[in-house]
Amino acid sequence: MLVDDSSQSGNRNANGRPIHTQVVVPVPLYRRYKNFCRQHINEGMVADDCTNVMKTINEKRLNCKGINTFIISTTDKVKRICEGIQDEEMTWSTGVFDIIKCSLVKEGPRPSDCEYEGSSQNGMNLYVGCMDNRPVHYAVHEFVLNIKLFQC
Repeated sequence: MLVDDSSQSGNRNANGRPIHTQVVVPVPLYRRYKNFCRQHINEGMVADDCTNVMKTINEKRLNCKGINTFIISTTDKVKRICEGIQDEEMTWSTGVFDIIKCSLVKEGPRPSDCEYEGSSQNGMNLYVGCMDNRPVHYAVHEFVLNIKLFQC
């Protein structure tokens, strides 16, 4: 897949016109990254939105997904996780994120009819799989205790 990044590059020719460049992004990577964004990033979500938001996640499934975690942030901030601390094939975020965990509470006759309960968690470090500096797999989150609170 070719992506035109000329709007972001700021490079211009002698006449002041943008120089168009293209970046080749492998299709499997592009799909995995877009899927990650669709399944795990929702900037304006609140815990009460889980049942409604999970309809989109479940629309291509044969059954209801048991648990799904959403990162309450922008795609740009989440993408920067991949600049974090590498641990084997995964990356720990250096910044903290607020998340919403949607848990299945009632399975419906179709995946779009399932009901979910949401719970918010704040100040979480995230552990994600990255490919070519893009998040493609959400692994886990961990609460980070701010030690500065306990200093004299």
